[in-house]
Amino acid sequence: MGLRDLPAIIEGQKTMRMGLIVLSIILLASISSADVSLQNTYATSGSETKESIYLQGVDYTNTAGIYQTTYFASSAASPAENAKSSRFEDTAYMRTPNGDQGAGLTIDASDLNYTRRISGGQSNSILFSYRSGSGTVLMDYFTPKSAMQEEIYLNNNSYIGDLAVFDLKAYSMGDGECSLDAQSSLKHNITMRFLDKFNQINAVLNTEPINGGEVPLKYTWTGYSSQRDYALSGINIKLTPGNRSATAWIDGTSSIMEAKFSPDKDMGLYAYPLQINEQGKIRLKGDDIWVYEANRTIVMQYRLNATGVEVDLENSPIE
Repeated sequence: MGLRDLPAIIEGQKTMRMGLIVLSIILLASISSADVSLQNTYATSGSETKESIYLQGVDYTNTAGIYQTTYFASSAASPAENAKSSRFEDTAYMRTPNGDQGAGLTIDASDLNYTRRISGGQSNSILFSYRSGSGTVLMDYFTPKSAMQEEIYLNNNSYIGDLAVFDLKAYSMGDGECSLDAQSSLKHNITMRFLDKFNQINAVLNTEPINGGEVPLKYTWTGYSSQRDYALSGINIKLTPGNRSATAWIDGTSSIMEAKFSPDKDMGLYAYPLQINEQGKIRLKGDDIWVYEANRTIVMQYRLNATGVEVDLENSPIE
C-alpha cells in the first residue's frame, strides 16, 4: 500500500461526484491480536478524499464531519495495551478542482503513535504527525509537480516528524536522535522528483558497542523536503564524540549532476566516510591523523528548479 501505486489508482477513479455528501462518523477501534483494514471516503461538491488504513496492535480513533461545503476528519493511533507488536499504514488521495495530491505513512516500530487531519473543500490538506522508536518509517507524498519517497530505518534511536500536502504544495520534516549508551544505527533515504528532474539522498550511521570512556557518543539528525515553485530535500547529521566508534556518510545522486558525497571525497579535511573512534577523535584525510572536536555535522541538500539542480554539502537551513 502506498503512493507508488498512484498511476493505477488515479486511472481507476471515476469522475468526482458533484452532489454534497453529508458525513459524520465517530469510530473507536482497539486491535491487539488481529489485522484490521479500513476504507474511508470524504467528499463535497468541490473535493474528494479516499483513504486506506491498515492497523495491527493499535488503539485507533477517527472522527469526521461536514460543515456547509467543507469536510474534516481527525484520527489518532497508539500501541494497544496488550499488543505484542504494533503497525499501521495510512494512505490518503485527494482530488480537487485544481489537481490531485496525496500522502502516505507506514510505521512498523516500537513506541509509535500518529495523528492525521484531513480537510477538504475551500482548503484541501492532509497532515500526519508521528513518532517512532526502533523500526521502520516509510513516507511518500505527491502533487501535480512533485513526488517524494522517504525511508527511515531505526535501531536504538527515535524519530518525530510531520508529513503534509496542502493546496498542491507539500513538505516532510522530522528530527531523530540517539542518546542511549548502546550500539545503534540509522539509514535515512529521500527520493525527490520535481517535473522532469529527480535526486536521491542516502544517509547511513553505524556505531559500535561501548568500549571506552564514560561519556556516550550522541547524535541527532534532521530530514526534510518541500515543494512549492521548486523542490528542496536534505539530511544533516550532527555527531558528538564519546566512548564508542562510529562511521557516518551521506551520498547523493541526481538526474543531471554527478554523484555527491558528504564528507566530500576530494575537498575538505575529513575522511570519507566520517570516522570517530572510541577516544572521541575524528579522522582527517591523510595517514592516520585523528583530532579532537566538540562535534561534527555532515550535510547534503538538493534544490530542484524548473531549469536545473543545485546541491549543498556545507550548509543546511535546519539547525
